[in-house]
Amino acid sequence: QRWRMLRKISSVHLFSAKALEDFKHVRQEEVGTLTRELARVGTKPVNLGQLVNMCVVNALGREMIGRRLFSAGADHKAEEFRSMVTEMMSLAGVFNIGDFVPAIDWLDLQGVGGKMKRLHKRFDVFLSSILEEHETTNGQEQKHT
Repeated sequence: QRWRMLRKISSVHLFSAKALEDFKHVRQEEVGTLTRELARVGTKPVNLGQLVNMCVVNALGREMIGRRLFSAGADHKAEEFRSMVTEMMSLAGVFNIGDFVPAIDWLDLQGVGGKMKRLHKRFDVFLSSILEEHETTNGQEQKHT
């Protein structure tokens, strides 16, 4: 149920034709940043995969939470989000005995379930703060128009 809702939200708000058009400038700016970085390094070898990944993550970060996640001036919210995503990916890759022996899953022998629950709460708090920021910003903009 939750995954269906998330898929619907992402397809409507991130990947619909209107959303893609609305965020076109973000993608263009991030590709411009990537191009400038490639021009800056000149003929030196670079990890192109890493640079393209940073470009994509920054574009998605700006579209989803209004922040670049990889930049010299990344703010603490961007750092926090990046930290949580890294932790989530790490936990998702951990071998969890409870996944293979469901009868003992409730014991959470390795603490993976507990870590995931704590991370889930951190995500909730983080995303709530982002929503509050957007509501405050939108409220300020409406007062000035």
